[in-house]
Amino acid sequence: MDSDGRCFYKNPAYSDSIFMVRIGKKLYVMKGGEIVKDSTKAYEVSDFSRLPKAELAVLEKYQGQHCIYSPIRYTGELEDYNLPIYVNDDGSVFEGTMNRGESVVHIKYGVCLEDLSPFRREGKEWYYTAATEAGSMAWETYTLNNRGSYSIKRTMTFSWDNNMKLGKFMDASTGKPVSGDCICCYDAPSTGEKMELYFCFKDGKLVTGKRVFRVASRSITFYYEPDTGAIDYMDFYRNIIKNL
Repeated sequence: MDSDGRCFYKNPAYSDSIFMVRIGKKLYVMKGGEIVKDSTKAYEVSDFSRLPKAELAVLEKYQGQHCIYSPIRYTGELEDYNLPIYVNDDGSVFEGTMNRGESVVHIKYGVCLEDLSPFRREGKEWYYTAATEAGSMAWETYTLNNRGSYSIKRTMTFSWDNNMKLGKFMDASTGKPVSGDCICCYDAPSTGEKMELYFCFKDGKLVTGKRVFRVASRSITFYYEPDTGAIDYMDFYRNIIKNL
């Protein structure tokens, strides 16, 4: 096997396989042992195992987030879920902004951030990705209590301006900013599907990075992705959901 992965075409098992590899300083999508060339579409990738550890971790986080946020969810192992990857003409992953329909979307590691979460971070600001003009919304949320159960129910409201920049997340009943690890329940604007997403808030703002939640004699570690605010679903699924 060559270090760049391109010898896999010699093995019939990889004839139709789509996976990602690093060649030099770039990440590439490969199909049947050959680098893909069509930049007009996204390639459905589920195999990131040949990537270096750091990039594997990022793509697995995105894979889990896309699976949960996608209108068509995969009901088996998250590792088998296909993540759409956009590429350049040479097959390397695309990064930057691109037009998709009437919207401008943001691509990182070949992945559209708008497909991972209703929120996107740019610098110190957060933006709502599911709208094209100023507005507001109310979500039903359940906050983690000190026994490790999402049982504190409230209605959370938030708004955004014409640039989709978010204000604070507020408790509708008290008028105070929301804090805590929450399950957020709402109807997806594009499909009307019932969604349940996990986020963390402090003083009405999204919190990212590692969070350690202590319950009685044990602790639970959550990781919230810095680009989207969404929980690391792969870690959450492997270490918590599968062990319940």
